[in-house]
Amino acid sequence: MEFPHEELEKLSLIDFPVKIYLAANSLHEFRELEKKVKDIKPDTVVAYWPLLEKSYWVSPFSYNRELDRLHKDLSTNEEMLEVLLDLELPKFWLRYIVMHTPRVIANALKYHLKLRKPRIKELFRNRDKYNVKLSVTSYPVTSKFFPLNYIAFKIFGFMGLHYSPRSYNHKIIYMCYSSIRRDLLRKTLKDIFRRRSSLRVHYQIGLGLLDYGLLSRTGFIEKLQMFGVLRKFQLLSPERLENDLALVSEYGLEDVTIYGLGGLNEEYVEVIRKYI
Repeated sequence: MEFPHEELEKLSLIDFPVKIYLAANSLHEFRELEKKVKDIKPDTVVAYWPLLEKSYWVSPFSYNRELDRLHKDLSTNEEMLEVLLDLELPKFWLRYIVMHTPRVIANALKYHLKLRKPRIKELFRNRDKYNVKLSVTSYPVTSKFFPLNYIAFKIFGFMGLHYSPRSYNHKIIYMCYSSIRRDLLRKTLKDIFRRRSSLRVHYQIGLGLLDYGLLSRTGFIEKLQMFGVLRKFQLLSPERLENDLALVSEYGLEDVTIYGLGGLNEEYVEVIRKYI
């Protein structure tokens, strides 16, 4: 739920158990939103999706002071809490990446030369201290040439955009949005099931989009379309959602995350209910 202040009432449409990722700018704001969720649907499981004021998503491209503030915030947490790290490239990514890539590479080199500990990896190391368990979103890499996938994940890992669940024992949610690219889901599912069964339990699928996220609201998607990118982007219809859920079910994955709740209506609920 990327815009919970607008979307909370959508929970009243749901009559089955769900887990909601609540986007919030602080742990205090999250706890306030959590109370409102429980008032609407008491049996809802709630997880914290931290946003940063300027950086928005938590990533190595985020401002260091904002990551430090997140550490400080989580250090006050006293109850066991799931935290979603939305490891995406920055919201205004072209300008932002050009500005911040030198710092990210410098930080990565310092880490690999054992000169410093990067702030995001410290979230993994401190999760017991913070009473949190971590889930992360990740870009799927679906080349049919395995060496290219391996290299891509190594680059993501070097820069801090991907962390191996074998090393950190966390859950990865691959963003497989059919509204953006139709073949992405099937290719990602095939990739997951090439892995050992002991590793598959760490992977989950993210479906969507049912509603417009930040990039659409800021006009970024429209700017890309002017250059011929994402011209086929459109919100997921209930029929397409059913096709996606059927495919996930065919592969035997039990958990999916659906973005975003703001677009939920009775038609989508009817489709989702079939797969509970």
